[in-house]
Amino acid sequence: MAAVCGGEADNTPICGGVNIKVDNRSVVRHHAPMKVADALRNARVSAGLTQRQIAEMLGVTPQFICDIELERRVLGEKYLPLLPPGIRVLVTWAMVNEHRSTIARLENGAIEPQPPEAA
Repeated sequence: MAAVCGGEADNTPICGGVNIKVDNRSVVRHHAPMKVADALRNARVSAGLTQRQIAEMLGVTPQFICDIELERRVLGEKYLPLLPPGIRVLVTWAMVNEHRSTIARLENGAIEPQPPEAA
């Protein structure tokens, strides 16, 4: 089963794509850019994994994974090594793209830099 992240299904533009093997039985067709939440959900579903299974791999609750997929929480980089390789590639790709987008928006003045929170 392949995950769809743009194009025919929802008429969003396709900006190129790459096939990423998630496990021995599934391939995710990825069209950049993709949010971390979408990357995690699409790769997880394509691999036939549940939120509970991913949560067990990361040592977190299924609710934490649900919150990430609904963009209520952010997946910390410390969890990347714990993800299966194919899922890790997609999620890392999405993280890099989100960081690049934020940097570009800062450079263009589209958003204001925020001071770090006091410890």
